[in-house]
Amino acid sequence: MDSSNSTNSPEQRLDSWKEIAAYLDRGVRTVQRWERTEGLPVRRHQHDKRGTVFALPSEIDEWQRRREAAGQPARPEEAAPRRSRRVVMLIAACAAGALAAGYSLRAPRGPAYDWTMRPVTSDHGHEHAPTISPDGTQIAYVWHAEHSDPAQIYVQDLSGGERRRLASGEQSEYSPAWSPDGSAIAAAFAYSDGRREIVLVTPETGACRTLLEVTTGIGNPMMAWSPDGEWLALAVGVDDRGPGMFAYRLADGELHELLAPRGDTFAWAPDVSPDGRRLAFAGTTSNAVSQLFVLALDEGFRAIGEPYQVTSGGGSISRPMWTEDGRELLYRGGWWADSGLWRIPVDGGEPRRAAVATRGLSEAAYRPEHGLLLYTHETGAADLWLQPPCDCLEEARRLISSTLHDFNARFSPDGERIAWISDRTGRFQVWTAQAEGARRGR
Repeated sequence: MDSSNSTNSPEQRLDSWKEIAAYLDRGVRTVQRWERTEGLPVRRHQHDKRGTVFALPSEIDEWQRRREAAGQPARPEEAAPRRSRRVVMLIAACAAGALAAGYSLRAPRGPAYDWTMRPVTSDHGHEHAPTISPDGTQIAYVWHAEHSDPAQIYVQDLSGGERRRLASGEQSEYSPAWSPDGSAIAAAFAYSDGRREIVLVTPETGACRTLLEVTTGIGNPMMAWSPDGEWLALAVGVDDRGPGMFAYRLADGELHELLAPRGDTFAWAPDVSPDGRRLAFAGTTSNAVSQLFVLALDEGFRAIGEPYQVTSGGGSISRPMWTEDGRELLYRGGWWADSGLWRIPVDGGEPRRAAVATRGLSEAAYRPEHGLLLYTHETGAADLWLQPPCDCLEEARRLISSTLHDFNARFSPDGERIAWISDRTGRFQVWTAQAEGARRGR
């Protein structure tokens, strides 16, 4: 029997994930993630199921001390910048089919920027469609955990803590958009009977109010609020009309068309200017090529004339986001593998890359009043699996897992430990662990 799993320790053990989580004053899923990615010392009984765990308080205390000595907080969530600092950008990198990782970018006042980063989300699956609350304290996003599971919207505090489901039910949920006053999140729900609805959800209670039924939704995001909270711009199909761009007034349900359907082309990803008088959106111009357009609006949130094209050239361009002064648009540009964040004057001109490195950016949300940017980054993940020496693939089990790539595993000569390569910290390093994957380190 492995002596490291001896039960003769004189100190009181923490005999379950629940007790370990309570000792660290965190949720079970959080400490399980720390064990996978931060080396939290959790032991496993060799005579029972692999999920049966225990830990020693002294080892957890030592783990916390080592983190502090390395310049890291004892608890990863405490790495969030203090509210008194000026946060320039917050970036969440999310993955399709893998864990999400994110970063908080901080800059002191003055012309020189000193960027630092931290993770925001870190769960397996596809995390996308990000949006930021008006006060800059929370995010909402869609999480598709497994291919067989419905996509659902979750809310999470930027200061840390566990995510929480926005609504209840088995429906698929898409395209969350926070209202300007923060009291509601508009979203698209799709039900098993084929119905599709635009729904208003109260974040604190999960209470839902159906606004209207639609036939289809286009792209992501498919909706945007006017600054006064009176209107929603919707890239959807309604009845026999669509897909097009519509305006919906929440007070009385008035619905009018902003942009008529145009054959094989379509518009999506609307965003309303800070003064409420212009609508930016992405639109297809040919196969696999899209551009940004701007449409003027009158005081009644109706279209004035035809939209004009802001960008030009090839590539996939999407998700326009207005700067705080309304003079420029931020947008995702480039082909998927080399996409990034760009900015361009709204009246036209030469685009230029944004200051922050965002190669691989897929989707984004922006709160210029708080200096916050949230974006998704699609990556792949490779985990280590243990396969018995037999023709029995069903007995294979995941041994080591992280948000990124774990590969080239080798057993030690005595078979008690393994070594492998991982880029889970942002650069490739050699990691080691017990053969059961219980304890690990670089």
